[in-house]
Amino acid sequence: MYLDKSSDLVSTVIEEIRALTKKLIIPGIEITGLFDNIKTLVDDLLLINPIVIDFKAVHISEAEINEKLQINIYRIVQEQINNILKHSKATRAEIILSKEGNNVILVISDNGIGCNTAKKKNGVGIRNIFSRAELCHGDIAVTSKPGKGYLIKVILPLVPNRHKGKLPVPVNKA
Repeated sequence: MYLDKSSDLVSTVIEEIRALTKKLIIPGIEITGLFDNIKTLVDDLLLINPIVIDFKAVHISEAEINEKLQINIYRIVQEQINNILKHSKATRAEIILSKEGNNVILVISDNGIGCNTAKKKNGVGIRNIFSRAELCHGDIAVTSKPGKGYLIKVILPLVPNRHKGKLPVPVNKA
């Protein structure tokens, strides 16, 4: 009896690990490209979730974005869409990827229940998004109010400025 129960639990864990591993794999970003991968992610989610998600790439080409940045953008989109599905109760969401100057601008918004941004959020998802943006030397702004949806804007430099946020060291000329 205990052996059968243990065997069933191990099988369940194996299946959950397989499912998690599948979610972590980005299907050939260097082959199919960032835009197609985001569209595939959205299309797959629409099959099983009662939400409309629009994706637009505006004034930007994949060729302008290096592979590492593409992977981070995809992971941010994946994480925020997961947050929307888990927490927002939204019926619509929008993903807009654009370019302003030397920055990639990613805006993900929804029409869900929103939240009070003054309250600190300790969820793993939002922390992962902030960590990814920081790794890419980017900035994030969140706009939300209870009952008014949620908007996250991620600004990522196409060429990272490694000195971001640091004041230049003055040079003494004697």
